[in-house]
Amino acid sequence: MKKFTILIVVLAACHQLTLAQQVPQFTQYLYNPVSINPAFAGSTKSFSAILMHRSQWSSFEGAPSTQMFSAHTPLRNQKVGLGLSLVSDGLGEEKFDYLYGDFSYTLQVGRTTRLAFGIKAGFTHYSINPELLNSSDVQTDPYFNSYSDSWSPNVGIGSFLYGEQWYMALSMPQMFNIDHIGNADTSYRVADSPNLYFTAGYNFPLNQSIVLKPTTMFIVADGSSVSIDIGTNVKFYDRFMLGANYRFNSYDAVGGLGSFMIGKKLMLGYAYEIPISGIRPYTGSTHEFFLRYDFISNVN
Repeated sequence: MKKFTILIVVLAACHQLTLAQQVPQFTQYLYNPVSINPAFAGSTKSFSAILMHRSQWSSFEGAPSTQMFSAHTPLRNQKVGLGLSLVSDGLGEEKFDYLYGDFSYTLQVGRTTRLAFGIKAGFTHYSINPELLNSSDVQTDPYFNSYSDSWSPNVGIGSFLYGEQWYMALSMPQMFNIDHIGNADTSYRVADSPNLYFTAGYNFPLNQSIVLKPTTMFIVADGSSVSIDIGTNVKFYDRFMLGANYRFNSYDAVGGLGSFMIGKKLMLGYAYEIPISGIRPYTGSTHEFFLRYDFISNVN
């Protein structure tokens, strides 16, 4: 039991560096940017809702599993956007739940250029499997003395500059340090900490039917290395898209992704990712699915 407890603590520390300190990261972030940047709320000019599921390192027992629902919409004047995100992020015996709302305001700063500012506010809930907490070894472990099953408030900010064929965005979805276990003076902590996100993309029309869409995302995480995602997608006939991405961070990975339209409103997507760092012999691949529905808007 002691060895199992140590393993859980180590996994929690690793999770802190990759997922627990930041909004869970998706390979297909292009389809759901409002989850990390409130300034994107309402930017699609219609009510948009998305369900996403990510199973990371699928053959690894207790591997990260994340589910997300988010929705956002512009108001009638197109300047104000509202959004909502619900996230459940689990790793082994621990789990994070996020409930956040978004508000954005957009300014016309050029003939075809807009600048949006956003604020995100809500709560993060951290919990540990009660069976583990009730074990005798854990109850006598001073590391867990500071643990409490509660919802912690936090806020985030973001900005989004975009034109007809390009965009760039900067955000910090969680601005405050929140300790769920331990504190700033302890060696091991499970905490929400500020992380800075930069995303950018450009559309290169190759002809009337094909568009090349390179994208990138940088994450500057508190207390860890910079994570970099570089991807390229090709969109065909406004109906389906294929792409590839590469991630540089504590667990380098390479993957492919694709999406296609079912009718005019429904989009289905899938991403497959494999680690290429030292962890590869011990883990499996990562699978990610999403289903997005864009409703017809009466915004003028």
